[in-house]
Amino acid sequence: MEHAFLIMTLEVNDGLLKILRQLDAPNHDFFIHVDLKAGTIDKNKALDCNNKVTT
Repeated sequence: MEHAFLIMTLEVNDGLLKILRQLDAPNHDFFIHVDLKAGTIDKNKALDCNNKVTT
């Protein structure tokens, strides 16, 4: 069974990345909206979380 997670966040922080790592599974897809006010996102930090990240 496939699962999709829609996440809206104000920033990409260690807490969010920890949750994503814990929920990561082949049948899970993540759709993440980061608020524009978050500023620059460290792409390398996001990619460390999961190699399926696209921008």
